[in-house]
Amino acid sequence: MAGAAVAWRQFSFFDLTDGRPGEVPEDAVCSTSGRDCVYIGCSDGRIAVVDGTQQLATTFQAHPRRVDFITYSQVPAPPRVCTQG
Repeated sequence: MAGAAVAWRQFSFFDLTDGRPGEVPEDAVCSTSGRDCVYIGCSDGRIAVVDGTQQLATTFQAHPRRVDFITYSQVPAPPRVCTQG
């Protein structure tokens, strides 16, 4: 394969839109992704869910204090977000 040209591929993971500043928490500690969303663990124990349009979909209180670790798991079914705080 000497002389073969390398072709780069571009993948669109999210639609590009102009998100409004301040929607995504500034106090992010950890993050993970799954099911077309990004899950952000915050220093106050909240989980913020950002959807594929880069908009804040929802937040919920997962722990009374800081979220130290977050992961998205599909096994065993059903899919779930696991946190440690």
